[in-house]
Amino acid sequence: MKKQVFLIILGLSFVLYGNTIFNDYALDDAIVITQNQFTKKGFSGIKDLLTTEYFTGFFGKQKNLVSGGRYRPLSTISFAVEYEFFGKSPGISHFFNILFYALTGYLLFLVLLQLFPVTDNKRWWLSLPFLATIIWLAHPIHTEAVANIKGRDEILTMLGSLLAMWYAIKFVRQKKPLQLILSSVFLFLGIMAKETAITFLFIIPFAIYLFVDKKWKTLFAVTAPLLVTAVIYLIIRFSIVGLPNQSIPRELMNNPFLYATGSQKFATIILTFIIYIKLLFFPHPLTYDYYPYHIHLVDFGNPWVIFSVLFHLALIIIAFATLKKNKVVSFALFFYFASFSLVSNVLFPVGTFMNERFMFMPSVAFALILAFYLLKFFKAKPTVLITIVVLILLPYTGKTIVRNRDWKDDLTLFTHDVNISFDSAKSNTSAGGKLIEASKREKDTGKKQQMLEKALFYLHRAIKIHPRYSDALLLLGNGFYEDGKQIDSTWYYYKKILLMNPNYQNVFNNLKIILNDSIPPQKRLQILKDVDTISPNRFWITYQIGNVYGRYLNNLDSSITYLLKAEKLGPNKVQVQKDLGVAYGLKKDFKTSLLHSKKAAVLSPDDIQVWINMGITYQMLGNKAKMQQCIAKADSLKKLSN
Repeated sequence: MKKQVFLIILGLSFVLYGNTIFNDYALDDAIVITQNQFTKKGFSGIKDLLTTEYFTGFFGKQKNLVSGGRYRPLSTISFAVEYEFFGKSPGISHFFNILFYALTGYLLFLVLLQLFPVTDNKRWWLSLPFLATIIWLAHPIHTEAVANIKGRDEILTMLGSLLAMWYAIKFVRQKKPLQLILSSVFLFLGIMAKETAITFLFIIPFAIYLFVDKKWKTLFAVTAPLLVTAVIYLIIRFSIVGLPNQSIPRELMNNPFLYATGSQKFATIILTFIIYIKLLFFPHPLTYDYYPYHIHLVDFGNPWVIFSVLFHLALIIIAFATLKKNKVVSFALFFYFASFSLVSNVLFPVGTFMNERFMFMPSVAFALILAFYLLKFFKAKPTVLITIVVLILLPYTGKTIVRNRDWKDDLTLFTHDVNISFDSAKSNTSAGGKLIEASKREKDTGKKQQMLEKALFYLHRAIKIHPRYSDALLLLGNGFYEDGKQIDSTWYYYKKILLMNPNYQNVFNNLKIILNDSIPPQKRLQILKDVDTISPNRFWITYQIGNVYGRYLNNLDSSITYLLKAEKLGPNKVQVQKDLGVAYGLKKDFKTSLLHSKKAAVLSPDDIQVWINMGITYQMLGNKAKMQQCIAKADSLKKLSN
């Protein structure tokens, strides 16, 4: 039986997700793989992944973007191992996601088999463990966890948790100490994949109490080492990430409740609870983006909030009321609430209203309850039961396969899901940004223009939703520059960012690109001086003002004023010394010109132009010998460069 079940689960997993093997990287894969400096080191990056916060390899430093930080090295280590052997290969990563998913499904079956033994081996395919497992396996709500490579943390944490549970149950029945050790080891690995595995500190002993052994001595023997394991993880986590702090992120995309009242916050959280239930029963439409304001802030007067409160109170009552009468349903409901607790936004903020991947583990409860009632009402009518199961699995499978196509790459995902999450600032920003990127590669002028127009539409909608969203404002400026170099509109949106955050580095990076010779000098000067007013004493801005005054506007006095200021800000910048030498030379102050040319020669002795400028200055001073030496030096450098 077990071999047959394994082959069915393996085959079904590849039927469901086989088409993802042809997908590229998408969404957060950049954070954990393609732009993670530690992951791309392969084996040599594993130490860094183990000793730094989750996002450090992407940002280059610990930024604490989300409350409490993140320490989840196991999945990123698996990506580093893949990178060592296969390099940048999304197909390989997708393949392993499917394989790990199949193993997780099989482990779920084995655990359920321990809790609910099959009495009729000839009809195992009509058993609770098998039906619950294939319903769980096929559920489309898992597409985010499986089709998105980054979602491997969800898979591995559940795989580790189920292994911990399986060995704990085996220990209770067989009393082999090694099984208890393995249970602790796998729980530790599960928590190292994602913190939600820690909920199995309750789930494992609760399951044993209901279905295996009620002795407190047994429960303590199982729970104590698991608790020690969790404490060890927390000690490691806090030593690396730091102790939890109460600081609230001031960016809406990291704190969706930033502008909510206390009442709105908890009402909206309760609203998401019923949306999760709806997606379990009817998983459509699916989206990667539940950021503000795809879910709108609501109050307790909202009818769906009231319904959610009543519905979940009913579930809690049923969970306690059926502890003796219907242990399966009771266990499933307690499993649901426990596994959901850490991602519910109730105990601590998770940085978004909700995510479909957060149902990866809790959806076991849904599958278990559904399978239980199907067997209760139709086990005596196997033909009817099989028909119903098929009618569930077929649309599940179809929905999953179709949804996988949306995860093909960022452009496909973002431009598809923005039509679902049309009130989300993040979704509109992501779609707009990717369309701008794609437009740069598009050769057809008409298609390029359509892409840019659509990008600008999405980005305008993003800042309408979230007017202070710097990422959207930056991309909007970029979009106007790409669309015919509309420099006034570009600077309009960049300026909005600097007025909110004068040190926003991406604006300065972009200004270095767009303020080129194609922009009229007076316009460049206007923008540079605006920047200097908002964010003063920046070397590059100050130097550019001096450069434009001198090279393009022939205003030597103003040029020298700003170049001297730039010299103080960047005393070792050779270009400043060169320009000062030229500016003073044009003013016929050859002694000062020579002074700066000499400084330039010290800073960059192999710069041919420096020696030519110095030679000209010596000539103007009447020092022919020095002039000849400088020209000879320039000639020798030219020969070496050739």
